[in-house]
Amino acid sequence: MRVLVTGATGYIGGRLVTVLRSLGHEVRVLVRQPVNGRWDAVEQVVGNLAHPNSLSLVCQDVDVICHLGGGMRSAGRDATIVNVEGTRALMDDAIRHHVRRFVFGSAAVVYGDVVSPPASEETVCQPLPGHAYALSKLEAEQQLHWLAAGDTELVVARIAQVYSADSPSILRFPQLAAMVSGHNRTHFVHREDVVRALAMLMRPEHAPGIYNVADDHPLTVQEAASLIQEATGDARVVAASSPIAPMLRRVMEATLVLDTHKIKANGFVPKYPALEEGLHHET
Repeated sequence: MRVLVTGATGYIGGRLVTVLRSLGHEVRVLVRQPVNGRWDAVEQVVGNLAHPNSLSLVCQDVDVICHLGGGMRSAGRDATIVNVEGTRALMDDAIRHHVRRFVFGSAAVVYGDVVSPPASEETVCQPLPGHAYALSKLEAEQQLHWLAAGDTELVVARIAQVYSADSPSILRFPQLAAMVSGHNRTHFVHREDVVRALAMLMRPEHAPGIYNVADDHPLTVQEAASLIQEATGDARVVAASSPIAPMLRRVMEATLVLDTHKIKANGFVPKYPALEEGLHHET
């Protein structure tokens, strides 16, 4: 298969490129400027999601796109340009070149604070008001569903909080947990399982549609923080130098538990079904 990966220099995309190459796929990566020495036998094509007009022809001669690029820390208009307009331009180019499948890496935060967990793929999404990243991801999903046509199938992967051993987000988690009540439950997924799920969903035998991607055991924020501290061997939580930002507090206090029956019905089994099993593993 010839696969175009966006976000290939990122935390998930970088690992995905390696796995796809090991599976024998031809890989093309979208880069803002050529990168020397990072990849062997990987084609680089120049384009920028923040400049949608630069994305014409990047999908030529591609079978599948895995779109992981985006502005995670962008706010307001910037998030809309990168995550919505850039995604729309990429799908336009995919349709123009008859790409068979478009796999979009979305985020579980599109569900917002789940009132009746677990959230299934049919649950109505209600992102937290003002959460620019979640709002832009949901808008991108909606645009893709509207655009998807002809030969191009759409798969949306709604991914829980991603971690691996010593990843920055996981190391910071106990400090953030110490600043909130921590009684709410939330879901995690190891990076290796995200990559495995994405590689699986690229294959034509799996139906297009939305798939939740998470491990088997959601935890309270307090439970997760304790497991992380134990795994890192640090019983102390360093006091924060400043109060937690209001939006981050709301995210940390939201219930985000996912129903993963759909992806499991397609044969997916997590390599790391629980947080404590994956905390010591980078891959």
